[in-house]
Order: sequence, then C-alpha cells, then structure tokens
Amino acid sequence: MSAPVQLVIKPQAAGDRYWLQKLNRLEWKVLPGTRQQVLHACQASTANAANVAAACLNDPLLCWILSQQANTLIPQREKWPNHLEQLISLIGMPKIIRIVQSCNELPREHLTVHYAVLSRSVIHSLLATEIFSGISSALKNDWAKQFQLSSVLFRLPEWAMAIDSPHTQLQLEVLHKQGHNNEQSQQIMLGCTFSELSEDFCRQNAILPACHKAWKWQEMNNFVQLKSTMQAFRRRQEGRPEPQTPDAALLLIACHRLASQLWNARSRQQNLKLLSGASGLSREQLHGIVNHSMLNMPWHDSLSIDLHPMRWQHCQWQQKDWLPTFLMPQQNDPAQQTEANVAASAITNDNLQKNDQLLKQCLKRLLGNQSFSSSKQLLEFTLQTFRRGLASKGALIWVYNKGQLSCRHFYGLEESKQPQAFKLKEVNGDICHRLLQKSAAIRLSAEHKSLSPGLKSLLNPQQQIAIMSVLIGGKPAALLMLIEESTIDDEQFRRFKQLSHGFHQALLRQLQAK
Repeated sequence: MSAPVQLVIKPQAAGDRYWLQKLNRLEWKVLPGTRQQVLHACQASTANAANVAAACLNDPLLCWILSQQANTLIPQREKWPNHLEQLISLIGMPKIIRIVQSCNELPREHLTVHYAVLSRSVIHSLLATEIFSGISSALKNDWAKQFQLSSVLFRLPEWAMAIDSPHTQLQLEVLHKQGHNNEQSQQIMLGCTFSELSEDFCRQNAILPACHKAWKWQEMNNFVQLKSTMQAFRRRQEGRPEPQTPDAALLLIACHRLASQLWNARSRQQNLKLLSGASGLSREQLHGIVNHSMLNMPWHDSLSIDLHPMRWQHCQWQQKDWLPTFLMPQQNDPAQQTEANVAASAITNDNLQKNDQLLKQCLKRLLGNQSFSSSKQLLEFTLQTFRRGLASKGALIWVYNKGQLSCRHFYGLEESKQPQAFKLKEVNGDICHRLLQKSAAIRLSAEHKSLSPGLKSLLNPQQQIAIMSVLIGGKPAALLMLIEESTIDDEQFRRFKQLSHGFHQALLRQLQAK
C-alpha cells in the first residue's frame, strides 16, 4: 500500500474575508486630547453646531464615528448628511457628548512610532479637505458642503488598517517605496486590494456614495490611467449641451493625491496637471489655493508639528524644507536657568509668538488671490513684513530692470550708507549675479569674499546677511536681503525664505494682472 500523498500548502496572505471581519470588529479610537477639546466646545456658553464641527474636524477619526451614528438614523443612503454641521444638528448635542465620552483615545506616546502611518494619513486628509474647499470656493459652488465628509473620510481604509495592524500598514508602505504599486503591495500583504474590500465594507458600513465612487477610481493609481479617465470624462461632457462641470469623485482623488505627494517635485507637477484638468482651474490658481490651504488647514494638538505640510512643502523651483510651519519657540528648562534668564526667555518667546502671528497674517495677504494696487504697494508691504513679521535689524529689496539692480525700499542702514544702483555686468562673478541665474537662498557674513565692494560698503563687518533671488518665468526679477547683527539661525532663515516665496507669488499675480 502506497504512502498517503501529503499536500504542501504555501503560506499566503489572509484574503478579503479575513480582513473584512477584522475591520468590521474594529474598535475605532480618536486622537489624544480630542475628547477634552470637543467636550469643551459642546459645553461652552456659545456652543453651536459650527463651533462643535470645527473642533471635530481636527480629528477625522471622530468624524467617522459620528458619521456612523448619524447615518444609522436615516435609511436612505442618498439622504445621509455629508456636511459636519448638518450631521451634528441631526445627532443633537446631548448625544454628541455621550458619544465623545465613550470614545477611547490612541496612546500619545505611540502616535509617532506605531501609528506613524496613521498620523501622516490624517494630516494628508486634513490638507486635501482644505484644498478641496478652496477649489470649491474658486469654482463658486457648494461642493465644500456637499462632499465635506467624503473628502475627510477618503482615507478610511488606511486608518482602519493602521489602527488594527499598524505594522502591516508600515510594511505596505515599504513595499510601495520598493517600486510596487498600491495594488501589488496590498495583494502581497493582504491577499486582496482595498477596492475588493470596499464593496463589502461599503455595504456593511455607512459609507457615503461619493466616497465609495472615489474608492473605485482610486485603484487606477497610475497617473496615465487617471489622466485618460479624466480626458474621457471631459470628452463626454463636451458632447452635452449643458456647461462642462467637474466630477466630484475625480476631484477628490486628485486633491488627496496632491496632498500626499506634495513634497515630491515630479509628482507634484503631475498632480497639479491632473487637478487642473479635473477642476478647470489653471496651475497658477491651484498653486495659490494649495499655499493658502496649508496656512488655514485644521490641526490637532497631538500631531507632531514637524509633520505639518508647511515643514516639507516647497515651491516650484526649490528643494525640500522651503516653507516651514510656524513653530512655537521652545522654552528651556526653568530649573536650569537663573530667574533673570527665565524672565528674559519669557519676554523673547512672547515677542517671537507675536511675530509669528503677524507673519502669518502677512503671508495670507501675499498668498491670497487679491492683487495689490501697484508694485510699489507690494514692495512697501513686503518691507513692513520684514520689520514686523521677522523683526529683522534691516532689509533691502533690490529690483531688477534692464540689466540693472536698484534699491528704493530698505531700512536698517546707517544714514551715511545709501544703496546705489549697479549693473549686473559690473559684478560678474559676484554672489548676486550668480543668484539671479537660478532662484536660491544663501546666508553669509558681511565680509564674505563673494560680495561686491558696493554691497560690503552698506554693511558692518560683524553683521550677517541672507539673500534670496526671485525669478519670474526664468528671468531675474528681484533680490531680497535680510540683515542681522549676529548669526541668522535656521528658524530665522526658514522664515525669511517663506516670506520670499510669498513675495514671489504676489509679484507673479501682479504681473499677470497687468
């Protein structure tokens, strides 16, 4: 009698049924500190749906919990609320308080380690929602209300996986970095894709229709496929008698793709093209909307400030870390300081916080859609921002015209020292000449050998300067110069580059308006 045949079964990924059961049994949690913030908004004397919605929007995980509760009250899926204020009014304030009190919070100490993918995904969702809202305002429609929660909850499968199996989600990210596309990575690790899970997950959970449609399209992760889908949609629209309108699902995908790949120069340009085609707006308009969105996006206190998009966002010509976030100054340990040092540190920190607020207000003006009445007003406004927002010792704005740099807007120089116009060909090899060939920023001492004698004569030997060149269409337009009596630290240098970027965007709009 022959021996029985032994079957050798290779280990494989669990598959969609296994993950669907896990996700349906998942206990959803909220970010650390969410309960206290929302309860404070609910119990305040001025509590209303708008204030509570603003507090809830900082935590998309809580938005999903509330959305589940609200949608179970309405049998028709088409009538489910898609705007947070409407959802809160439907549930009612007493029940909101009970739901929030019953929520468990993620451990704060693990938020940037085990739940690092979750933190980044939540941040991308907050930024994408703000970009979607900005595009809605530019298109003058009410999509920001119609599809607010669809945008906030777009990354729901990622959050579920990151909460239930954070290490699996990290491995998915590693596979993606190694060259596998999203479908390949998910198939290797899970035995299925998110799109395969979405059908059953959508039927068994209160998923909004627009969000579900976007999930289906999201699996076409290749840019060329998305672009062809976008073009096909536009061709279909062109055959209709009514005016062409964007598609909400494609716009959601484009906003989230841009928010998650903003730091990559090539991907950013591709996604801006996709978003431009999906929305009908120009890339210049979208660039302003993105910058404005980063300034105004909601932010949760438990998220690391180093993950703020303003930390790693960069403009179209510069490398990483171009635009920093508004970092609050860190105070030293008072136990290691004398009383005099503590008092001096408190005054300095208070001044820096005021400067940050002023700089933020000025950047909103520079990055906004409204132009200045004249180029002179723009130059004067920028110079005042140097004085008030950066609190610098001195500043100069050199304007390039017909091969010559001239400076009429400056402060902080001695009365006997006035800037004189000079031609670029006279300073060939000078640092200013080199900077105007390609947009860049540099900081150096006032005695540096690369500075021309004309510039050195304006400065004192102990001073340090930072210079940033501004190019429009590849041609030199201006030089911004910051002067400090002592060393220019990294934070001051980042703020200077941030202001220079805002000036560039405002100048670009000013010239386009003419």
